Formats: sequence, C-alpha cells, structure tokens
Amino acid sequence: MHSDPTPRSILRPAFASAIGKPGPSRRGCTVGHHAPLASSKTEIDDITHARCRFCGCQLMRMTGARRWFRTGMMG
Repeated sequence: MHSDPTPRSILRPAFASAIGKPGPSRRGCTVGHHAPLASSKTEIDDITHARCRFCGCQLMRMTGARRWFRTGMMG
C-alpha cells in the first residue's frame, strides 16, 4: 500500500462516506423520497411542479409545504 504524500487535516475525514449520510438515490424513490430535477421545475399559482431526477415521476410542492408529493398517473 502507498501512503498519501499530502498532509491531511485532523478534521477532514479520510473517506467520502464518512462525511454524512448519502444523498437521495433510486433506492430512495422506492420508499417515497424523491429528488426533483432542477431544470424541470415550473411554478404555477404557488405550486411548483417538477420531475424526479431518478425515476422520472411527476412531483408537486405547495409554497407552504417543505416536501415534494408524487402526482400524476400511478400504478
């Protein structure tokens, strides 16, 4: 094994997985945690519509709510 010649700060973790919990993924979609695709967002009457970046389903978010809801055809 080769050691890394650059000095590493004590506060900086050695592995990227140690930085925090992993972000949303396709696995998150199966349990209802969708991530909107930024380029697909449109706002109509204080309701934001978008598509999920992983599974492509249609999402909706009201201005007062802080989470995305799945909309459109299901099943």
